[in-house]
Amino acid sequence: MSKSLNQEGGDLMKYYPLRKKESAKVKNVVCLKLGEIVCNYVKEAKKVSVLELDDITIVLINDYPAFITDKNYSELIPTLFLIKRLGPKNFKHVKVDEGAVPHILNGADVMIPGITDFSEFSEGDTLIVMGPKDIILAVGKAIIKSAELQKRKKGKAIKTIHYAGDKIWKALLPQARKVLPINIKEK
Repeated sequence: MSKSLNQEGGDLMKYYPLRKKESAKVKNVVCLKLGEIVCNYVKEAKKVSVLELDDITIVLINDYPAFITDKNYSELIPTLFLIKRLGPKNFKHVKVDEGAVPHILNGADVMIPGITDFSEFSEGDTLIVMGPKDIILAVGKAIIKSAELQKRKKGKAIKTIHYAGDKIWKALLPQARKVLPINIKEK
């Protein structure tokens, strides 16, 4: 059963629970791609549902906005809210310098010269982008593997998918606050 919800900006969101088969697929994809901590969090879920906003599909875990996904649930990108909840160190990540922060918060991709620290990752991995003080800025996909970062001096390293202050952030902030009192500032 689906229901429509009005968002603060007037956009219509569609909400519905996932069937057991779809829920199992989401859990399997998470466990294959996102590590043990995230896998355990999703495996323990009592409720897996979906929130659709325009062309964006969000998977909710126990009503908490957890993943941005495609219609087939084959790619699951953690939301900044889930990353904050589970801790950024539980994900592959890069840290950027202060000069990169305003660009990333405007949706720019992460450039090699701005990266100051990183965990090991492969091309195509989902990465968390953090600022100098470990503030979560964005999540994206690695364009290159971490071994290339020291060899190259310029170019893109990460394609930004979701960042603090974007459409997804603004749409999900009320839902995240409703389900779990968290200290997240509006951008």
